[in-house]
Amino acid sequence: MNESTFTLIAHDLSRQFGQYAAVQGIEIELKQGEVLGLLGPNGAGKSTTMQMLSGNLAPTRGSIQICGIDLLDHPEAAKQNIGYLPEIPPLYKELTVDEYLQFVAKLHRVESSKILGALARVKDRCGLNQVGKTYWNFIKRFSAASWYRSGNHSSTQSDYSR
Repeated sequence: MNESTFTLIAHDLSRQFGQYAAVQGIEIELKQGEVLGLLGPNGAGKSTTMQMLSGNLAPTRGSIQICGIDLLDHPEAAKQNIGYLPEIPPLYKELTVDEYLQFVAKLHRVESSKILGALARVKDRCGLNQVGKTYWNFIKRFSAASWYRSGNHSSTQSDYSR
C-alpha cells in the first residue's frame, strides 16, 4: 500500500533505558479513520510508545511517519498533524475547558475569527458542551477515552479547519 495513504507508520520502534528495553520492534500502520488502542499491563510500554509516537520521547531505534512526514527529521511539520493528551495531562488546573480548547486552537494556528465556531463543534463532538466553564481539575471524573477525545487533534482537525 502507498505510504501516503497512512496517517501513522511506525517501523521497528524501540526504546531502551540503560539495559532495560521498554519497547522493542513495534510495527504500526494506521490509515485515516482507523482507531488504535494500546492494551497491556503496567510496565508493558504503552506510555513509552505514546510518548514516542507523539514526538515527546525519541526512540532508540526505528522510524515514525505522521501523514507521510518523518517525525524525527521534521518534528515541527509532523507535530502539526498530532493531537495528544496523556492520561495525566500537563495542564494548568486553573484553565477552564473553553480556555484550554482555545489554547489548543491557537497552537494549531486556527484563525481567530474561526475559533469560537471550532470550539462549539469540538465540544459537541467530544460531549463537552456542559463543561465549558468548568475547570480541568473537575474533568478528572471523565474516562480516559473522554480525555483523549477532548485533545485528539486528528479527530477534530476537520472541525478546526472550517
